[in-house]
Amino acid sequence: MPAVIPFPNRSDDQAARDRISGSLEESLIVEAAAGTGKTTELVNRVVAVLKKGLTTVEHVVAVTFTRKAAGELKLRLRQELDRALLQLRNSPETGNSKLESEMRNLDSAIARLEEARIGTIHSFCAEILRERPVEANIDPLRRNPARAARRGQHRSGV
Repeated sequence: MPAVIPFPNRSDDQAARDRISGSLEESLIVEAAAGTGKTTELVNRVVAVLKKGLTTVEHVVAVTFTRKAAGELKLRLRQELDRALLQLRNSPETGNSKLESEMRNLDSAIARLEEARIGTIHSFCAEILRERPVEANIDPLRRNPARAARRGQHRSGV
C-alpha cells in the first residue's frame, strides 16, 4: 500500500515535500488542496526517478481529473525533462559516468514520453479495460469495453 503524504499545514509542508522528493523508491499518495504544489512535486519526482534510472518512462503513471490538467502535466513534465537534461549537458563534470548515465536516461525519457500513462482517471481505467478485458469479465470483441463495464454488460450478460 502506498504511503499517504498529506500537506496538513505550513509547518509540516517542507517535511512532506522532502519526503516526496527523497523517497523515490516507495509509492506515495499525495493529498492536498488545490494550489499547494502537487503538480510541481509530482513532476519533480518523476524527473528524479527517470534521471536516476529507477524506472523507465513507459512505467510512469500519473492520473488527474481533467483532460486539461493531464495535458498541462505532460507539458510540464516535458519542459522539466528538457531543463534537467540541459543542466546536465552544461555541467563542468563531463566524462563523469554517473552524469553520462543520467543524460542517457533523460534522453530516453524525452524520446519516449508519449509512452507514459498521463491522463484522467477515466482514460486510465478505460486503458486497463482495453488491455485486460478477460480479467474484467468483458467481451474482448466489444468495441468499447469501458462503456460495457459501466453498463454491466459482461461476457455472461448482454
